[in-house]
Amino acid sequence: MNRDRGRGRAASGHTLIEMLVVLALIAILAGMAWPAFGRQALRAQRIDAQDLLLRAAMAQQRHHSMALRYHDEPLGPGAQSSGGHYRLAVEVTGEGQGWRMRAEPLGRQQDDACGTLTLDHLGRRGGDRADCW
Repeated sequence: MNRDRGRGRAASGHTLIEMLVVLALIAILAGMAWPAFGRQALRAQRIDAQDLLLRAAMAQQRHHSMALRYHDEPLGPGAQSSGGHYRLAVEVTGEGQGWRMRAEPLGRQQDDACGTLTLDHLGRRGGDRADCW
């Protein structure tokens, strides 16, 4: 009597192969996007170095206006950027009348192609590459 039970009904759900194909596509897309995300993160953290150099330059100018010479540690000893991605190195030149500062990358930021960013008392910006500022 009920020999046709189950026949004629549409199958519901997904097969294992369909699920594996979807997972493979997601893995391929993630594999292509991850390197771009990493480069963008390094680029965004470079702003940390620019902020460090500009804050130190303002501190240098404040110190120079009071002491008529620049300081070799404008932000204190061992100054680092607010995110901890860069360390400040200062070189005072010309008997305290000039300076050149470097923001040296730390940790994972060392993988950034721009490397060290520089700024001097004349406002000249530089680095390992010209397009990093």
